[in-house]
Amino acid sequence: MTRCRFFLTLLAGVSAWPVFGAPPHRAPWLSDSGCPVEISSWTGAYYRKWRSPARFDGFYGVAILPTYRTDPNRYYHVDHRDANQKQRWEGPMDHTSLYVGASNPDTNSEIDTGITFEQVWDSQKRLILTKAADIVGGSDPSGWYRVALNPSIVLTDPRGEVLAKGWPAIEEKVRQEKLHYYFAFRPFYRYNDSTGNVWNSESDLFFLPGERPQISLTHQGNNFRIAVVSGAKSYVREFRVLGFSDHGRGYPFKRVNSIDQYRLLSNGLIKGNEGPTVRVIPTKAAAIRTGWQEAWLLKSDGGRVPFTAPNAINTRGRDTAPQYDKIFHDRSGIGANGGELFDIN
Repeated sequence: MTRCRFFLTLLAGVSAWPVFGAPPHRAPWLSDSGCPVEISSWTGAYYRKWRSPARFDGFYGVAILPTYRTDPNRYYHVDHRDANQKQRWEGPMDHTSLYVGASNPDTNSEIDTGITFEQVWDSQKRLILTKAADIVGGSDPSGWYRVALNPSIVLTDPRGEVLAKGWPAIEEKVRQEKLHYYFAFRPFYRYNDSTGNVWNSESDLFFLPGERPQISLTHQGNNFRIAVVSGAKSYVREFRVLGFSDHGRGYPFKRVNSIDQYRLLSNGLIKGNEGPTVRVIPTKAAAIRTGWQEAWLLKSDGGRVPFTAPNAINTRGRDTAPQYDKIFHDRSGIGANGGELFDIN
């Protein structure tokens, strides 16, 4: 059995980037491709994460979108008649994601970009519902039902005919017609700096299981460019993040495949289940054959190295580490191009 170095990671505040605390010693687990393993106190999600111990200037990879199975017992139902229910969407409370990121350890600033399982809206900001219970089956717009929220709340069928007005009538019609709120893989970026937290996504742009979108994250100083592209579908943004600077040394990068979770609060709303004080919630949700066809770290001289040993450290959540091989199973191993394929849960 190959044995690897092990680092105990202690996270300060809410940063997902590790600070080394204990001296190296042998790990009890077999690490992929000889990469070191570290344990993080950042918990509450089923994540398989790799980070670069050295600094680089960017990331390029080709993601492999999984077949995703949700847990029907972990479904969030909204009672729109309740004035306290301010969240408009309902659906599964386990969302799978594939994303990459960079951090500035000097300012605790981070940026992530990639693809996450989220509710789909159309270009007119109307909620999409479908009679198909699966992602692929619901992807045909000719079968979409829509809920318009402005100027009035109205449900229309695929022909555009009004079926119901107001949430009570709409909810009854949704039950009668056995409609499902449509979720698929949507591109996004998010970052935090001195100005706060920023999240952006295209609600009407989505990808399907089996697609292999190209994902890149590059920067010049604190000017970032993100791109998520699959065929004619393109999500490209350029913006400035104040928490990064043009010091010419690059930044640590990461890549993550995960099942992120929400938990139900006592007031009937939901909140992301992530942080050093929570644990993962048992779920039957599963991401089947998720991963990367290839994954590269980009250098300032125009070269690139594969996101694997010796350029990667495997970060494992403290709550999932004891059953890591059971949760992240049927692993292909990491190839010479940084790619890998596996199942979650």
